[in-house]
Amino acid sequence: RQQRVIKIIATVKQGAIIAVNQTAKSHFISPDASIEDALGPYYQDYCQLKSGSLFLTVHFCETDYPCAIHTMDDQHLFVLEEPMQEDHLQAFTLAAAHLRTPISEMMLALDALPKEDVKTRGKLNRSLFRLQRIVGNMSDAGMLLHNSKNTNTDLCSITEEVLEQASALFEACDIEFTYQLPQERIYALANSELIKRAVYNLLSNAVKFSKNSHPIDFKVEKCGNRLLFSVTNLAEDKIMPHNLFNRYKRIPMIEDPRYGMGLGMAIIKSAACIHGGTVLIEKSNDVM
Repeated sequence: RQQRVIKIIATVKQGAIIAVNQTAKSHFISPDASIEDALGPYYQDYCQLKSGSLFLTVHFCETDYPCAIHTMDDQHLFVLEEPMQEDHLQAFTLAAAHLRTPISEMMLALDALPKEDVKTRGKLNRSLFRLQRIVGNMSDAGMLLHNSKNTNTDLCSITEEVLEQASALFEACDIEFTYQLPQERIYALANSELIKRAVYNLLSNAVKFSKNSHPIDFKVEKCGNRLLFSVTNLAEDKIMPHNLFNRYKRIPMIEDPRYGMGLGMAIIKSAACIHGGTVLIEKSNDVM
C-alpha cells in the first residue's frame, strides 16, 4: 500500500501557506491556516531553518501529523504523512525475531575459524555487525508504536556509553572519531533504549556516507531546556532523498546498498518526536 502524503508549500518570509494540494484540502487544510499555530512549540525551530530538511510534528484540525519540511529557495515544502501503521512495523519485528537464531549460529561459526585468518575474520565481523544493526532496527520498529518505557534517565550517561563503544569500533577501523558531552549530568523522562538506538543510527549513517580519512564529530549540547545531539562529517556528494524518513515503505529496487532498509532514519525521527524534539539535516559543499 502506497503511503498517503499531504504537500503544503509555505513561504519563509511571510510564514503563511500559499498553496495546498487536493489531499490537503480534503483534510481541511487551507492557504489561510496559521503556520505558527500548526507548529506550536516547534515554531521557534522552524524560524531558524535556513537550509536542509527539518522533521517535526504539526497540528491541523485537531490532528497531529509527522511532517518533513524541505527548503526550496525562498519557500518551504511541507510534506505531511500518515502516522506509522502498526501492521508495517509488526512485520519487521516478527522477521527480526526469526533472524536472530541464524545470526547467533553464524557468530559461533566465526569463532571456530582459525585465529590466524585475520582478514577473513575481519570481513565476516563487519558483515555480521551490519546484519545485527539491521535486525536491531527491525526489532526496535515495534517500540515506536508502544512507548511505555519512559523513566528518569541520565541522558549524558547513556549517550556516553554508546559513544565509548563506537569509539572502540572506529579505532579498529582507522576512522577518526571525536565526541563532546556536557560536564553536568542531565536527567529527564526518556526511553533510554530508543535514544541509544537513535545515536547508533546517527553514527552509522555518518560512517556510511563519509569520505575516507575524514573525521566524524559527535556533540551533545544543552540549549535551555533542550538537549542537542549533532553529528558532523565530510560526506560524499550524494543527493538526500526527500522521503528520507520513510524510505522503509519504498518499492524494492536496485540502489546504493548503503541506503539500507530505511528504518534507521525512521527510528531517529521517531525518537525525536516521542521526546518532543525535531531532526534537522543540513548539507553544504563541505559538510553535511
